[in-house]
Amino acid sequence: MATLTHSMTPTVSSSSKGFGASFFAKLAEKRRMKATINALEALTDHELRDIGLTRGDISEAAHNGRKAA
Repeated sequence: MATLTHSMTPTVSSSSKGFGASFFAKLAEKRRMKATINALEALTDHELRDIGLTRGDISEAAHNGRKAA
């Protein structure tokens, strides 16, 4: 008895694969930034001071991955 296998992976041109990868990478980064902002906003002012931030620094810190200058 013979067994046949067939890959169901669609073929995608390299240009559209690049667009899709870029789109999903940007979407994932946006979600990570929002999660970071939510986590930092949940901290008390005292906890933020302990890590060297103020409420005004949260957005900048989330977008840059470091404290605002």
